[in-house]
Amino acid sequence: MSGQEADLSHNLPEYTVSEISQALKRTVEQAYTRVRIKGEISGFKRAASGHRYMSLKDEIAVLDAVSWRGTALGMEPEDGLEVIVSGRLTTYPGRSKYQIIIEAMEIAGEGALLKLLEERRQKFTEAGLFDEARKKDLPY
Repeated sequence: MSGQEADLSHNLPEYTVSEISQALKRTVEQAYTRVRIKGEISGFKRAASGHRYMSLKDEIAVLDAVSWRGTALGMEPEDGLEVIVSGRLTTYPGRSKYQIIIEAMEIAGEGALLKLLEERRQKFTEAGLFDEARKKDLPY
């Protein structure tokens, strides 16, 4: 490094890891207060606390996601399901990671819903739940 470059580097502000992590958290949360993101659910886990953890992915990138216990999503997340989520971006400064806190979730498009219904119908058919022999008359 030349003498001039060394002199310029001393003019840069110096941050601790905690300071820069908190500054990035503020920047992300101010810039992305509400967002809608489309992606495929991957790695879904429900913690003992009731919180739901997952990733949203597309062909190129992956975004960590969390839905807190008290949040009513109106549907149960499952791996492979393409969804549109609404929420807010935040960072977890302790790990220098960013994520979306999901506040609402919907299936992405009519085709995805029909595909899901068809997969479930096939699963129930294979389990024999639609067999005529299993049907019972409704009680009077």
